[in-house]
This record gives sequence, structure tokens and C-alpha cells, in this order.
Amino acid sequence: MTNWREFVELNTLAVLQVGGADRARVRLLQWPDGSQALLKDFTRSPWFYRKTLGRLAISNEARAYRLAEKVTGVPRLLARPEPDSLVVEGLPGSSLNTIPPEGHDLPFEIVEQARHILNQLHALGVAHGDLGHDADGFLGRDANVIWGNGQLNLVDFASAVYRDRSPACIFQAVRSYDRLLVTKLLRRYFPDRKNEPEYDLHLKLPPGQRRWLKMLKKI
Repeated sequence: MTNWREFVELNTLAVLQVGGADRARVRLLQWPDGSQALLKDFTRSPWFYRKTLGRLAISNEARAYRLAEKVTGVPRLLARPEPDSLVVEGLPGSSLNTIPPEGHDLPFEIVEQARHILNQLHALGVAHGDLGHDADGFLGRDANVIWGNGQLNLVDFASAVYRDRSPACIFQAVRSYDRLLVTKLLRRYFPDRKNEPEYDLHLKLPPGQRRWLKMLKKI
């Protein structure tokens, strides 16, 4: 590969997020093998942020991809070209926030896939940390969830929390927060499936977990 910065400029297909301040820049690249990849870096952030929190965020996210490299539904880590950047495979599909609940053609398999992916991640000691609800209702963030070619994919693990690096109470709270993704899928796309165990999960969080999640500004 040529000089990395030169390679990026020559192979950028689109800028998906401009970045700046504390936000990463995200670009769609043409990878050498002909596939598409996503480059995430903090090149537009202030120098101090880039060298400190930017590096920590990228390192935290990269660890999740390494631990989950065999989990279907999580993109593969392709490269760590610089301390404050990473490259993951580009996955086809649409963010769930672009799929309206009315008239959708999503199969119930999407719910089953969500359960399976989360079970695998949590067994590995990884909680995504940026899925599910932002409040106690059934609406919340879903830009980190992609559906395409019959496969649900979870992306952007920048907020990942690890069992071996966190107090048990925090990991358990974030793990429960992850599972609210299933609640969202059920309530938004399959409202007739009220007997599913996660349908009212947002109303059943233990008080201790609810306090932690409020402190972390997750709900």
C-alpha cells in the first residue's frame, strides 16, 4: 500500500461524517481487495483531544471488534493504520432509523438475530453500550443497527463496556441496556408480539440498573 494518507485521499468514495471537536470523521473507502471499508479517525479534532480521548475511544472500539471477530453481525476489523484511527469492513444495508414501522417487510428473524448477537457478545464480556433506548419509551437510537441482505449488523462499538474492565454492576446495567434493542424491534415492527419476553423490558429494569443507566445518560 502507498503512503497511508495518500491512499485515503485517492480511495475515499464518500465522507459519511465530517467530524470535528469530539466527533470522529467517517469515510467510505475502496479497499485494496475491491471491497468497501469504513475509516474512522479523529484527524479533524483538536490535537490534544486526538492524542488522548480520541486514541482511547479508537482503542476501546478496536478491542470489541477483535473479541467479536467470529460473531456474525459484527463488522471485521481490517486495520489500525494510526493510533487514532481504525478501518472496518463496510456492510451493506440500511440503518433501522430509515425503515418506518408502517408497511415494512422485515421478517421476525431480525428479532431472533438480535437476541443471538447480543447473547454472543455478552458471553464474550462485551456490551455494545449504544443500542436500545435513550428514554423509557420505545423510541431511541438505532443508527448503530443495520439491516441488509437478510442480516442484522451492529456497528460503532465506541461506547463498548467490558466485563473485565468494569465494575460488575455497570457491566450488568449496560448489558440490560443492550437488550432494549430487542424491545425496540418488537414494539416498533412487531407490536402484536406482546407475549415476547422483552416486549416490556424497559418497564422491568431493576432500580439499581436504572440508576446506573441514568448516571451514564443512557436513559
